[in-house]
Amino acid sequence: MKKFFVILLVIIMLISTACNNVSDDSVEVDELSLFDKAFYADTIGFEFRIYIDGYWHTVNDFTTIWSMINPSGSRYTGFHTELRFVKHRNEAENLPNTIVVAYPNEDTVQDVLTVINWEVDSSSIDLNRFGLTYPITVENLVEDYAIMDWLIYTYGALGSPTFIYSVAAGSTDIGTRIGFDLGRSSIGSENTEKVLDILDQLNMTEDEAGPLIRASGSLERFIAVTNLMLEEGITSERALRRTG
Repeated sequence: MKKFFVILLVIIMLISTACNNVSDDSVEVDELSLFDKAFYADTIGFEFRIYIDGYWHTVNDFTTIWSMINPSGSRYTGFHTELRFVKHRNEAENLPNTIVVAYPNEDTVQDVLTVINWEVDSSSIDLNRFGLTYPITVENLVEDYAIMDWLIYTYGALGSPTFIYSVAAGSTDIGTRIGFDLGRSSIGSENTEKVLDILDQLNMTEDEAGPLIRASGSLERFIAVTNLMLEEGITSERALRRTG
């Protein structure tokens, strides 16, 4: 009987340690303020629906929204008390008119998701730490806004917020995967043709090459790594370790 209790105690301790390890490795974020919600929505190109003078209006200008929900704003009345994210503007119709509604812009949201997922893939970000799975979806942008905001601004894991904003605003074309990765690395887009030629020799797609380009860090190391892959037939992971 004593042996049984000892074994039981060990099992409980192991389970407790495992749970603590998961907790220590995971990330929790606080609820966003009204300002941070509005700023996040603006960054990823969400549109706003707001009730003004008896009618719902579509507003795409952050300054206008902020002037109405900020206590120091020029148009603040205290009427709008909450900002809520939804997946489609139609969901605003049955909500109280004191709620400002933010929803994805159908014209740009897929481009925003594309560059975010390129960054996640190329940087080998472990989304499980943040309670997310790959790929990031519209649902994540809407339902997991607090952690997405944290990934963009606090953690800085998803690249430049300015670039995401410009894509969301439709003022920047996302271009190609190879151009994106070279532009986000020190290799530089001026070496696009040289890199594409090497990828062709390796029979490697641009999507497959993203993590390799980022991990290489420089054109010289990228060439050294890919030379090893071509000459010895080894994986990119092994070649990166050999040249690290």
